[in-house]
Amino acid sequence: MAIENTHNTYQKENTIMKHFESIVRNLPVILLLMLCASFARADLAAIDTALSNGDVTQAQQLLDALGTDTQSAEIKLRQGRLYVQTNEFEKAYEVLQPITVAMPDDAEAHYWFGAAAGSLAANVSMFKAGKYAREVRDAFSKAIELDPQHADAHQGLIQFHLQAPRIVGGKKKEAERLAEALRKFDPLNGALSLANVYRQTRREDEARELLRALADELPDEPRAWAQLGFDAQGAEDWESAHTAFSKAARAGGDSEPHRNARLGALYQIGRTAVFADANHDSGIDALQQYLEADIAAGLPGKDWANYRLGLLLEATDQTAEAAAAFATAKSLTDDDDLLTQLARKM
Repeated sequence: MAIENTHNTYQKENTIMKHFESIVRNLPVILLLMLCASFARADLAAIDTALSNGDVTQAQQLLDALGTDTQSAEIKLRQGRLYVQTNEFEKAYEVLQPITVAMPDDAEAHYWFGAAAGSLAANVSMFKAGKYAREVRDAFSKAIELDPQHADAHQGLIQFHLQAPRIVGGKKKEAERLAEALRKFDPLNGALSLANVYRQTRREDEARELLRALADELPDEPRAWAQLGFDAQGAEDWESAHTAFSKAARAGGDSEPHRNARLGALYQIGRTAVFADANHDSGIDALQQYLEADIAAGLPGKDWANYRLGLLLEATDQTAEAAAAFATAKSLTDDDDLLTQLARKM
């Protein structure tokens, strides 16, 4: 029995030693796999950062550098998101639809597929729009189910319920419920979404009251003041709009959203001055600051900014400067509406 036990012990020790030797022998391979996984995570993080910053050129370069790795579902998700951000909605739809099957528990996959489907729904016939609209509703709803604090999915679904007809599931009461839910974990965007719901349901006084309360609650949030300015513009209350946009232009910190909100406010100060035919000097100063800045995608173009600057310069008898601004606007634009306006000035 003692000899048998000794033999068994020897066999166990021998097996352990062989296993250990195998690990040591394959250690470089294991380290390489761990290193590759680390690089893959770093690549994804870099792509996500580029996409979040709106730097689609860098995002595409990073995707191209991955080569054969672009077949993975996680990389295709980023490629689909890039297509959405570059307005290639059909490509985005084709890439992202199978990704929602490959990554059924990923809220981002469902959100970006919903964004692609929603963009297609806005640009097709009513017959085809119904199919896409239902996919939008289901995709955003699934994203929220997977991530109850997915702010973008909440906002997307709110817009769906405000814009879609009842026949495909649009419900304004549901939009209001979603905005209230969003407000609990994202006070700014929740309040802005709720104000939009109020406006869409002809409750302008409630919208205005909510926006004023938001600006008082978040006095250093330029987006709150900017929305109050847009509300005043809509009511043609030009002086209140000027005041709100001026506060927006001075508020906030160094973050990209705050910077873009301040720049947008500068443009709106000039635009409001044109509509009101008042506050010309502050409008000119604001538009000159706007034109000196780097303008992010989504903000008004420098063609329109130069045109509005020209109008204000013209109103203050600065004829030569106005003509130069109009000429610059023409050199920058291919917008037919703007070219028509410029033709009356040149």
